[in-house]
Amino acid sequence: MNAVTPFNYDTLIKPMIEVAKPAAERIRLRMRRTAEDIIAIGQDLARVKRAIPHGSFGPWIQAEFEMTERTALRFIQVAERFHGKSDIMSDFNPTVLYQLAAPSTPDEVVGMAVEAADSGELVTAEDVKNWKDEIRQLKQKHQEKQADFKTQVATLELDLKNRSTRNAELTKELQSARKERDTLHNDLEQLKQESDRKGPEDIYVELKPAHQLEHVPVLPKATLMALLGEMELALTAKHSVFHINDLKPIQTSLRSILQTVENAMLNADYGITEEEK
Repeated sequence: MNAVTPFNYDTLIKPMIEVAKPAAERIRLRMRRTAEDIIAIGQDLARVKRAIPHGSFGPWIQAEFEMTERTALRFIQVAERFHGKSDIMSDFNPTVLYQLAAPSTPDEVVGMAVEAADSGELVTAEDVKNWKDEIRQLKQKHQEKQADFKTQVATLELDLKNRSTRNAELTKELQSARKERDTLHNDLEQLKQESDRKGPEDIYVELKPAHQLEHVPVLPKATLMALLGEMELALTAKHSVFHINDLKPIQTSLRSILQTVENAMLNADYGITEEEK
């Protein structure tokens, strides 16, 4: 084992020496590392670290206690985390205390350790490790649920936006349909008023008697049939548009037209026969 080189207190000013030297004596007495002593050692180490110049703390703890900065940091962490709670921490061995005081140990794990100790259980380093893993897994699941929830919220917001856009489009289409409906309604009212003003008698087609058609040029039979179909369609259209209730005058006119057309067709057939002769 290499001989320990004493710390050179000449590098410190008097107020610093007055802090560091007495602390070194107390720390050596408390190296039994009970919970209370570990907390007290950590408090003294933290006090000296704040008091002496930067870069001097490592050489000081090495010279006085053959202590590494990592070990000193563990003492300080225990003191900072469990200051004023030495009675609660007295049931834990130093290894457990160091693990509980580590920055990576959540407060939930410390609470679980204290609760177990209060119940008379012996808390081991393995227990602390398992609790840390359990809390880490729970937090990971919680984060995953939060991520899923955010995704669902984003999806719902997008769906709501799409629905709002579609609602606006449907509202516009509905307004357009209502406008078209009103226009058609007005047109229908005008047609009804015109029908009421004229009356069914205005639809009559005045025809000449059949005997006055003797000198009318004879049309082919196919042409006459086509004209007859057009007249029937015209009469049907008149009835559907103007809502004419009394069709008797129209029917009379239609019968007269049919008779006239029939005579004309007979004359056409007769004329064709004469030409063939």
